[in-house]
Amino acid sequence: MDKKKSGASLLPVVGDLHTVSGGTLDLSDDEDSAAVFELDGVRVVYNACVVTAPSISKVSRPVKVRFLQTPHGTRRLEVPRGMREAMLHERSAQLWAAMQREMGAQRDCCSFYLVNRSDFADATVLRLAWVYDFKQVDGDVFDKARLIGLGNHAVEGEHFFEKTAGVARTSSVRTVLAVAAQWNLTLSAGDVPTAYLQSKLHNVVILSEQVPGFEEEGPNGERPSSMLARWDRSLYGWPPSGFEWGVEFCEWLTSYGAPPCPSDPKVRVLRRRISGVDMVMLFALHVDDLLMAHSHPAIHAAFLRENPYKIKDLGAARIIFGGDIGQDLTAGIVTLGLSTYLAAAARRLELTETAHCDMPTTAKLLDACRDVDADPSGVSEAERAEVTDSYYVCCGVLLYTATFVRPDLAVYAQYASTRMHCPSYAHLAFVPVSYTNLTLPTNREV
Repeated sequence: MDKKKSGASLLPVVGDLHTVSGGTLDLSDDEDSAAVFELDGVRVVYNACVVTAPSISKVSRPVKVRFLQTPHGTRRLEVPRGMREAMLHERSAQLWAAMQREMGAQRDCCSFYLVNRSDFADATVLRLAWVYDFKQVDGDVFDKARLIGLGNHAVEGEHFFEKTAGVARTSSVRTVLAVAAQWNLTLSAGDVPTAYLQSKLHNVVILSEQVPGFEEEGPNGERPSSMLARWDRSLYGWPPSGFEWGVEFCEWLTSYGAPPCPSDPKVRVLRRRISGVDMVMLFALHVDDLLMAHSHPAIHAAFLRENPYKIKDLGAARIIFGGDIGQDLTAGIVTLGLSTYLAAAARRLELTETAHCDMPTTAKLLDACRDVDADPSGVSEAERAEVTDSYYVCCGVLLYTATFVRPDLAVYAQYASTRMHCPSYAHLAFVPVSYTNLTLPTNREV
């Protein structure tokens, strides 16, 4: 046994046999089986002293912390990373109540039903998990729990064929804002609660283990372990869910009298005559969020009352696609900016202090970039490895900003993106200098 357990590392066990230096572990042997234990669902072999292996350390995720303002002051709450942590949390009772609310919604929608595992012996069975969060509602802490499917193991052609969510183009959103400004339409936002549960799955069979914490016996008294959940409706995490919800909602909008725009099917126009007054309402779909623009409160109220999805009215539109929206109906002005998005990106990239400049770059820095462009061989592998991740993030921010609200930055975003194959310190410095230009007023009035 000492020979089999030589070394000092944790080694994952694969199947019933696992080869280590000096021999093979047979889990049917009592002595070998005693040398195996489970860590976060992974069976490992320990060798006298326990050392966390890199493959196991990746199982743990950083703890997310929420700071909520309550009548008793600021409260710090660590968000559970899984059901086990939730049941040991200081708010375990409230989290369990949130899980029961989520399961109530699943049962109301008839999301799944139980089938015998033996009838689907060759099928790929997916797993489920719980995710949690806290938010503040009217000064109180509100506990959120959502059941999700681990769709990273889904197989194309078996569990999904399409997985693109219904999202209007950014150019379409700008057009809706421009029309709202021109026609003096009121902008508002809507949210579809548990949207995915309200759309059915088509042409696929998705099987999963039973919901953790809510395992049930079969209809004929079968053991819970012998039963699987077969899903009739979409679930957050399943690859086809976003696509199925988009199809479901767009088909209903068409039947409601809001046909798609020829240029973008995720933008809809509704015309109604109510009490002798002609009214119009525009919709731009962003997965389960809606940007709406209406000419009269009556058509807005009728839509919220008549839709079958219990769409929540979130009031005046404040944000869409990460962009900040402002509206002055008296002046007939709509503004679109990325102040919140850019501030978050600057914090992520540790750009907390940026000096003002009139150009997105300087001649000296531009010369340094050109030198690297002329001779990329001067960039060492260590330099490239150090800057690559941050540079990719920077390029993404620049491209999105130029596409959505700052077309004047398109030339800089295009240059930065063409150097993604060989970034250097000079290129990485180029983007933060461009950010100093983004700190200037970025709202675009329509």
